[in-house]
Amino acid sequence: MSTLIPLPFCADDARPVSEHTWVSRGARPLAITLLVLLIALFAAASPCLADASPPSSLTPVQHLEEMARTLHDKGSSSAHDKLSAFAKKSSSGLLGRRAALALGYFDYTKGRYPQALRWLHQGEGDPILREYALFWGAQAQRASGQNAAALIQLILLHRDFPQSVMNDQILQALGETALALQKPDQGLVALDADD
Repeated sequence: MSTLIPLPFCADDARPVSEHTWVSRGARPLAITLLVLLIALFAAASPCLADASPPSSLTPVQHLEEMARTLHDKGSSSAHDKLSAFAKKSSSGLLGRRAALALGYFDYTKGRYPQALRWLHQGEGDPILREYALFWGAQAQRASGQNAAALIQLILLHRDFPQSVMNDQILQALGETALALQKPDQGLVALDADD
């Protein structure tokens, strides 16, 4: 016994629902297959579509994700170069900023602090991930001996993002930087602002 499925009907159809045509489930996959084949044949025969270049299999977001993952997993210079080219090409857009953030963090973890600072500065324009770019920029400044600049950036970061998920890390870095500069009072002021 086959289950019956009602075909869609037009709003101007005056017949009651019980009088509409019914199709068994077995015929539905065949109809879908035929429709797909007809669309494929039309696309192949159409002169305007035949000259078009095939669409990329990846969206720009997926392409960025793939390049960032490759850089993280393999860490090769070619992966860095590809992501760097993408970041430069898209520097004014959101994806370019996110690529710059990935490059900045990678360069930071490899001890290439001047390069990391350049990339992280570009990543600061990302409205959603800005606090991460600022935090890792401050960390790169600390690592390269620019503690005074890092302290200012950490204080501003704590002030501008008081509810950050990174608040514990920000406060720890702020305290350590203030102590390294022998300015514990500035670290305490930032902590008092929390209360």
